[in-house]
Amino acid sequence: MSMVKGWSLIEIAVVYVVSFILSRWLVVVLDGFLVLEKQILGFNYLFNILIYTFPLLIVKIRNRDFKSYGFTTEHWKFDLDVAMSVFVFALIPFLLGYVIIASLGFGMLDPPGALIITGFMVITLVFILKVLEKKEIDDIVSPHTTKSNLIMLVVLLFVPLILAISTQRYSPEIVAIIAWQFLISGFGEEIKYRGYYQSTVNLEFGRPYTIAGIQFGPGLIISSFLFSLSHVLNPFNPFIGSLGLSAWWGTFTFVSGFTFGLIREKTGSILAPGIYHGLPDAVGEAIASIFGLN
Repeated sequence: MSMVKGWSLIEIAVVYVVSFILSRWLVVVLDGFLVLEKQILGFNYLFNILIYTFPLLIVKIRNRDFKSYGFTTEHWKFDLDVAMSVFVFALIPFLLGYVIIASLGFGMLDPPGALIITGFMVITLVFILKVLEKKEIDDIVSPHTTKSNLIMLVVLLFVPLILAISTQRYSPEIVAIIAWQFLISGFGEEIKYRGYYQSTVNLEFGRPYTIAGIQFGPGLIISSFLFSLSHVLNPFNPFIGSLGLSAWWGTFTFVSGFTFGLIREKTGSILAPGIYHGLPDAVGEAIASIFGLN
């Protein structure tokens, strides 16, 4: 590692900017392909796989330890148990927050709607911390618990499909939403933010702080900020003349990013936050699409 103080901050800043510019430029260059892929598959998978796995290439080129970046399945049973144990709390903002803002006539990106969702996510974080405080990576997860967790995971992913078929509202779009939200959005973003950005800063500055028995460092704060910033910049693409920002998108995404980051620190892997991130998004977005709520 470089001995220059702050090397990790310089590195992730460069990678963030390069990734951002590259992603916006490729939207223009690959326009025809992206349109065709979206028409066929419902989402742009290949493009985003390239963008989200870019940090993996950096780790490989720099000959760094993948495990130190959370790219490990060594304790996958524990990771799965953590993810499924806290999943129920992810339903709080979905079931309560979204219902409330919808009944008030607000959208998620409207200031009142964003603040309400942010409030519910803070409440969710409090409950999750209480669950995580009781779990240790050395805990033995029984085969029965692991089997139950796997069955629950699969069943939950199939719930929107069953619901769509039973209500005669099935379309291939439902499958596309589930696959996209769980695999690409969920795990892709965890590879990039909690895997690469958070871990890179951790390697230099360590994890000197503790909350609910979870050690963390500046990497958690910085990765949460970058996660929030990326959502604020979602509409921004100067290559196509789009200069808009979505400031309120950055509120609840900072809290959710902070939550994902704590789960990553607790487990030492991106597997648990990947499941926790992707599963509620996949189920929630698919059900919302079925009933025309998104």
